[in-house]
Amino acid sequence: MAAAAVPLAGADMPSSVHRGLHRIVGTLVGLVVVAVVLFPWAFSPLRLFPRHTAAALALPVIVLQFTTELFMTRHYGLAMVSFTPVILLMTQLAAPADPHVLVTERAVETIMGAGLGILVVVLIRRRRPPARPH
Repeated sequence: MAAAAVPLAGADMPSSVHRGLHRIVGTLVGLVVVAVVLFPWAFSPLRLFPRHTAAALALPVIVLQFTTELFMTRHYGLAMVSFTPVILLMTQLAAPADPHVLVTERAVETIMGAGLGILVVVLIRRRRPPARPH
């Protein structure tokens, strides 16, 4: 639902489409970061790595939160690369889940939501006549 609302915040159709695309691409790249952090521990066949502890997940959350704040007003897509792992790692801290499910569901939800938001913006703004200045 949040991903679908992102394109609606653009001032015009091109900026709305760009915001939606930034959401999709930034989230997908952020999911790669999540996979790099979570998958080695959760799915090591030899179990060479111990399970994550709260401290082991808290450090990347702190670093990624800083980069999220740094980029959010400057470049939305780049901020999503940091924001996505922050949210999913915090979720993992609160209620551990299968990382494959976590990553897959976020990818599907974002692609569907932002894609539908872009479609709505294109359909609505294409039909509306341009506003005339007074």
